[in-house]
Amino acid sequence: MSCRIYQSPGRIRVRLSTLKSGISNDLVTELKNLNGVRSVLPSELTGSIVIYYDKNIRCSSSLLRIFRRHGLLQNVIGFPNRSALAIVPKDKPASILEAVNDFIRKALKVSPSA
Repeated sequence: MSCRIYQSPGRIRVRLSTLKSGISNDLVTELKNLNGVRSVLPSELTGSIVIYYDKNIRCSSSLLRIFRRHGLLQNVIGFPNRSALAIVPKDKPASILEAVNDFIRKALKVSPSA
């Protein structure tokens, strides 16, 4: 499953390959009812949901909770600032810091310090 989350002030686009097979009306309704959300535009064609919200209200963590409650974004490791691949397989490091440290160790061929 691939996932990309794009964020700019007042707008978030969540693109999930699993959304191409159908977007739950309950998910859209729950997003629309979130405080500060102005509109929700789902698209099964692109597999994305665009959410426009009041940029003075911080609601990104609430949005992620709603997606998780609907069985989506189970492996999200953080909410990106602009765009990023947000899904990591379950067998991968649990945090971005661990992933970066592993990458640097491999790139520099440095063994972990004791």
